[in-house]
Parts: sequence; structure tokens; C-alpha cells
Amino acid sequence: MKNYIFFAIAILLSLQMRAQDRTKKFTVKSGKIVYEYNGVNKGSKTVYFDDYGERYYEQEKYVNETTIFGQTTTTETDRITIIVKDQFWEINHITKSNRTGKLPFYNETHQMYAGKTDAEIQQMSDDIIDSFGGERLGEEQVLGRNCEKIKVLGSVIWVYKGITLKSTTNVMDIIAGEEATSFDENINIPSSRFRAPQNVQYTNVDQQMAAYNGGNYDDSETSDDEDLIPLSYPFDDFKTAMNTFHPQGYALMMVTQDQGQYVAMFSNGSTSILSVMAMAYGNLEKIPREELGKFESFSHHGKTLHYGDMSEDGQDAKALLIPYKNHAMYIMMMCAPGKDKNSMTAWVDKLKF
Repeated sequence: MKNYIFFAIAILLSLQMRAQDRTKKFTVKSGKIVYEYNGVNKGSKTVYFDDYGERYYEQEKYVNETTIFGQTTTTETDRITIIVKDQFWEINHITKSNRTGKLPFYNETHQMYAGKTDAEIQQMSDDIIDSFGGERLGEEQVLGRNCEKIKVLGSVIWVYKGITLKSTTNVMDIIAGEEATSFDENINIPSSRFRAPQNVQYTNVDQQMAAYNGGNYDDSETSDDEDLIPLSYPFDDFKTAMNTFHPQGYALMMVTQDQGQYVAMFSNGSTSILSVMAMAYGNLEKIPREELGKFESFSHHGKTLHYGDMSEDGQDAKALLIPYKNHAMYIMMMCAPGKDKNSMTAWVDKLKF
């Protein structure tokens, strides 16, 4: 659930900048920013970026102290994150659990802007803010720079040229935030800053995911995604279906495609995310039988549907598989937090394929 929310906010910030320049994540070429944490977090963060944000380095060092119902919990964070285009490395000096892999949604966020006008991109940004119950609060200065102030999901963020210079969050009266204390723009940053340390062991999360899904990870230049059968169902027809699909309480956030598969995301404010993914029917055979065995199969209006638990890392999620043999595709609905079988099955009748 948290990952969906961060993805939506990341898209929102990216949309703000793509309306000005679709080729850049930020509209500042390079910089060094030092932040100070406040609230339950005490410490600092240092960020370096170049190539308008395509190369990014972040070091966080802080202590979190939270008291709930009289119980105080203290955790320490000392972490470095490096991102170069779609590849990331995370070095955790506390847990020693270092990770590397592909950045989720990198291609999707780039494809979202293809062929769209400035007005369409601005509308997408407004729709995302509205779907999360957010609002624009005008402009305020941070470090002498004019920032747009946006409220969304219990947070207020101050954005300057695509870069968040200040943020505050209040969830159940637990307050956390950060604010830039210095910002050096358009400076020379050595390329070595964006090279991941080689003297540490990394866990490749892409390999982990492939193993979890029962697949055999191939470390060659050929991507596993290339094995996916592309949909023959027209993408424009999928978009039309999603624009006419109105699950009660949800608003459409985005519709995109990647590797011949289609996905739409809906939001119910800050409480729930619903994704609808269309894939070629032949790809269903690639799901290991032991995984499908975890799903409950049942009949609904002449279709055999599969309902199952997709929860992971403490995040509750439920999924429903719906076949459309006449279009040689199946639809996967996934809701986080999860909905019961009857609620998700009722949505099936609203799909117009």
C-alpha cells in the first residue's frame, strides 16, 4: 500500500515538471541539498543529483523516536541510496541488508507523457491531487526560492522545479518532516558520487522476485519481460473501458501500457488503491501451478474466476483473475488493503470488455 502511495506522489511531482519540460525529472541540472529532519525524526539528509535528476545520491542519518499508548520505540537509520536512470542501489549501514535492482515504474512514468499536451499533463496532475483528496495551497518561499505548496495524504510538500525542499506529515498526531537548510544549484559533481560501492554484497531484488514467482532468473541481456505475450486487444479500447469503470468511491488516477500489457490505477483517497491489469491470455500459463493453487476458483456468470491473497511485507492485498477468452486476455484486479471476494466480484459486472 505504501509503495502505491509513494508512486502516486512521485508521479505527481514528475508531472509538475514534465508540464514545463518533458525530457527532465528536475529542471535544475545538478545540485547538492542538505536537509534537517524534525518531529519524530532527528538527524539529517544530504542529496546530490546531476543530469536533471537522472543520477541521484542520497544519504540519510537519523533517529526515530515514536511513543504510542505509552510505549516508546527508537530506531536508527544510516542509509545511502544511489539511482542512475532505472537502476538503484541501497546500502544500509545498520542492518547490512544492501539491495540493488530496477527502479519500479521507471518506464511507466516516462511513457505517461508520450504524445500528451501541456494541458493534458496538467490535468493528469490535478486528477491525481483530487483522487487523493489533496489541494494546491499557493506558493511559499523556502531558502529564498518560490515553491508550490501542495497538501496530499496527510502531508504538505513544498516543491521547487520538481524538487521537494520541505515536507511535513501528521498521521495520528505523529509529526515528521524535513526542510532544506542549504541548496547549491548547478554545480560540478564528480561522476564517482553516483557509483555504487563495490566492497559490499548486494541482494538483487529482481532475482528475489523472479524466484518468488517461481520463475528462473536469467542474468543475460534478454529481459524476462520479453517472454511475455503482448496483448492483441487495442489499448484505446482498454482506456475506454477504464474511463467507464466506476467502482464506488474510487477515482481513476492513470492508465498506461508497458511490454504489451496494460494497467490502470484507481484511488479511494488515502484508504485504498485498486489496480486493473490486462495481460494476454497465454501469460496465465506462465504463472506456476503452485501459485494458482493458492487462489480459490469459482464460477460467476459463466466465467471461472480466481480469488486469492497477494499480501506481502505486512501489506494486505487481494487479487481477482478474470478471463476474457473472446479477447485472448485476462484481467487481474488487485486491491490494497484487500477487499473480500464478494465485493471484488461485484466489480466484475462493471467491466465493459
